[in-house]
Amino acid sequence: MSEELLQASGFEPCPTPPPGWGNKSGTIYTRLLPQGRAYVRCLPDGPGMVEAFIGNWKRPAAYCRGAVQNVEQLLWLLA
Repeated sequence: MSEELLQASGFEPCPTPPPGWGNKSGTIYTRLLPQGRAYVRCLPDGPGMVEAFIGNWKRPAAYCRGAVQNVEQLLWLLA
C-alpha cells in the first residue's frame, strides 16, 4: 500500500490527526466510509505495511495493522 494508492482512492491527508495519533510519524490519511471515518498511515516497517482504524482511536469500530496489497483489501479488513 502506498500513499499514492490511498490518495487515488479518495483518502486525503488528515490536517488534524485523531486524538492519540498526534505523536505518530508519517502522514495520516482519512476518508469517510459507511461505517464511519477511517484513518490510515503507512508504516516504515516494510512494503505495504499500514495501521488503520475506524472511529475513535481508543475504542475503534475496526482496526488493522499489517501488510495490505491494495485499497480494496484495506476496506475489506476494516468492514
